[in-house]
Amino acid sequence: MELLGEYIGLEGQRQQLRVPCEAPGVTDPFQSLLSGVAQMRELVTELFGSQVMMKMIQKMKITLITELIQMDHLQNGKNHLN
Repeated sequence: MELLGEYIGLEGQRQQLRVPCEAPGVTDPFQSLLSGVAQMRELVTELFGSQVMMKMIQKMKITLITELIQMDHLQNGKNHLN
């Protein structure tokens, strides 16, 4: 048994996540399923956590650059008035 997940990446391509529902030494199917769910949760957290962080960093860079440009324009504007 395995869990299968599918999502659309930031660039628009489909991605699949597969996790086996087999735990070493576990014969109970319910426990195996729980093990697979835990693995899928970790995989999704790692995957989307890093993508969200990258997106946030990109937005922060854009905001910072925009603010620096605005500050530069303000400073240059004041210098031209003197």
